[in-house]
Amino acid sequence: MLNYLLTLHFRNHHLYKKELENLIAGYEGERRFIELADQFSQKKLSLIWDYTFDIGTFTQIDVMILTQNSLNVYEIKNYHAQCESDGVTFKYNDHVVANNPYTQCRMATSRLTNLLRRERIDIDVIPHLVLIHPNCQMKLADLENDIMTLMMIDIPKHIYQLPPMEPRTADRILSTLNKYRCVSPYQPHTQYPFDLNQLAPGIFCPKCGSYRIGIHNRCIACQNCNCQEEKSSAVKRLIAECATLFPEQTFQKKDLMYLANHQVGRTTLHFYTRNLCRKLAQGLYQYENSHQLPQQLKLYRAHINDR
Repeated sequence: MLNYLLTLHFRNHHLYKKELENLIAGYEGERRFIELADQFSQKKLSLIWDYTFDIGTFTQIDVMILTQNSLNVYEIKNYHAQCESDGVTFKYNDHVVANNPYTQCRMATSRLTNLLRRERIDIDVIPHLVLIHPNCQMKLADLENDIMTLMMIDIPKHIYQLPPMEPRTADRILSTLNKYRCVSPYQPHTQYPFDLNQLAPGIFCPKCGSYRIGIHNRCIACQNCNCQEEKSSAVKRLIAECATLFPEQTFQKKDLMYLANHQVGRTTLHFYTRNLCRKLAQGLYQYENSHQLPQQLKLYRAHINDR
């Protein structure tokens, strides 16, 4: 979903700006937690990022870590202001949060416990709420003491004290969990629709996002920041971007032609589409790789900083 909204953003489609900012904050919070886990663990931990499963009800868990006798569940929030919980409602910056993260954590823990029981795996599931932003402050009611709340400052010590699970046991449990892993039913293409004709066509600069591009024989050159990119790389990026906009990364060639905006010839587009995609029907292709999220986020940050 994040790839999808970023692609719309770079095509000057800004209807979902708030949703995009929330997704980026969530992603960066989870990534920061994983970086800390790698940095402060005594030994390599068995970690799962973004686990989604369905045993009658779809459930998403940000991060899980297997330790000696337990499966630790982490609900990670990148809130950067005052938080408060009274045991019933959760407030962020004096506003009630619709989906109480403590409630989310309890539900995920309960469903995961049921999954493990079904598979006769006897380990405890331990829930944690992680408030990862260094500027976050928390006022907590005693009623939330069934869930450990970790602030940014608590994470290094917490990770360091986690005893890793024996590798063969961890592999067996991970294999079982992967049997239940599923794709999210919440598809961005239906949640956040768009009209292709309202998107800015053309190839943009991978460094600054400008559409002021000069097309040369073997490269493209940005007239805004003087960045150069190999033409082959730009075409591959265009195909990945087009595929991201459609369900199951399946797109029509005419849509790719629209985005190319006559800056790339039909022969070149056909060559790279044939090599990078699976042909499903005449003029219909499926891209089988994924768009590079780190590069997209780097460009997004450059966009924001230039404003």
